[in-house]
Amino acid sequence: MAGSAFAQDAKTQITQKYHTFDTMILANKGGEVLHWFEANATADFFYVSRDHNKFLRPQFVQMVKQQIAATQKVTEASTKVVSVVVKGTSATVQTESSTKALILIDGKSVRLTDKDKTTDVWSLTKGQWRIKSSIQSWADTKMDPVEK
Repeated sequence: MAGSAFAQDAKTQITQKYHTFDTMILANKGGEVLHWFEANATADFFYVSRDHNKFLRPQFVQMVKQQIAATQKVTEASTKVVSVVVKGTSATVQTESSTKALILIDGKSVRLTDKDKTTDVWSLTKGQWRIKSSIQSWADTKMDPVEK
């Protein structure tokens, strides 16, 4: 029973972290997004895109900074936690995310619609769940120019 309570508590805490992240993205608060990442990612965090490009933490932060700089407005940001499997101090989380935004590419406004699925691994460190890796298994990204 204690194990299932621990797993449920882990799921609740991790789900809340995704919700907080989505709220900051939707409010287009880039500085807070970076702060969230600094506070919630392990030092050895890495991200693997669906086309198998691997980004270590410093590369990922740089990519996020570029995305923040290009973002004009976010109209949707949601992450659905599909499943959480907790084993000891590790949790494997399956997510489905959706983002809609207006971004600048080469000085032109573009409507971005992005949906993806990831497998994220979280680690319990010093009493806090921190994301250790995110591996994108599927993505559908559309960019449509905004007509003037």
